[in-house]
Amino acid sequence: QGTYTINTPRTQAAMGWIGGKTVVLQGVEMAVTTRNATVAVQSLDGNPIGQSRNIMISLGARSMPKPDAQTPIYSEPVEGKLSIAAPQGLKLRVWDAGAGKMRVVPTPYLKGRYSVVLDNALRSYWLFLSA
Repeated sequence: QGTYTINTPRTQAAMGWIGGKTVVLQGVEMAVTTRNATVAVQSLDGNPIGQSRNIMISLGARSMPKPDAQTPIYSEPVEGKLSIAAPQGLKLRVWDAGAGKMRVVPTPYLKGRYSVVLDNALRSYWLFLSA
């Protein structure tokens, strides 16, 4: 089906033709609309994702340089929704290049899961759920 998944306690990821599908892994559900994308959810503190207080979300999609391989390189946004089982009290942070610092993005927490909306407004391919 043109997809590859990783489903371990500390890394849960899906890549390839995942757009339009719901990928259900151990503690992460991905419903991505970007046709060809990569979404990886990883614990950074050595604990399983469901117990981690420091989680990185990495995104990737099609990227195209300007003619003659000049910068900037334009990258398609990864759009969709993630549901991540993790401890309560974490905040979703993204790097804001314009401000030169991390910014907090409000993220609902319901029944032990964070609901993360992936859209162009994030303007980042690296997100962090952390205390």
